[in-house]
Amino acid sequence: MDKKRLFWILMLILPALLPACGGTKIIDPWRDPAFPGGLKKVFVIGVVRTRGPRSMLEDEFARQLKARGIDAVASTSVLPDEPLPARDIIAAKVRESGADAVIAAKFIKKVSAETYSPSRLYAVPHNFDAEWDPTIAATQWTDSGLSEFAYDYYVAVMQTTVYSVGTGKPVWSAISETKYQGAIMHQVRPFVNAVMNRLIHEKLVP
Repeated sequence: MDKKRLFWILMLILPALLPACGGTKIIDPWRDPAFPGGLKKVFVIGVVRTRGPRSMLEDEFARQLKARGIDAVASTSVLPDEPLPARDIIAAKVRESGADAVIAAKFIKKVSAETYSPSRLYAVPHNFDAEWDPTIAATQWTDSGLSEFAYDYYVAVMQTTVYSVGTGKPVWSAISETKYQGAIMHQVRPFVNAVMNRLIHEKLVP
């Protein structure tokens, strides 16, 4: 396969590979050392502007909490209106639900950026070409076979906080950054996965 053909093949497959560079990073989590953990029932609130993303976020948290043996209530199931109502109305619904904790995931901002990734225009292991094809062996494979590809990506910044209903105070909180391309809806599950893994690590969730 000549270099020109291989170049265009890589140009076609590169966009499919770039989203794999994304993911959620938890930044500087804080935990109240006096809180023993052992959540039994959690009221989940997605503090986002529109009901669709809010519902997806809350439902994913509720699903994963239930998978860990914790009862969970998504706020959209009892507060379906858009936007979220006043704080006292939410507090009343939390008490009615019998929850002992609240998880509030608040959208803070979205920023865009551009990055450059060096990509080789060939995919032949070192010294393999001579054994595979004598015609390729005669070609000089040097660092001139490197090219830079630019692509745009977004970073969604969230703050997730766990509150104790009994005290009304936070017991865990963290900022997260989710790097992604395409629709942010596709990042809901990876984001919740990252937060839940941290809550498990902190022994708030079994």
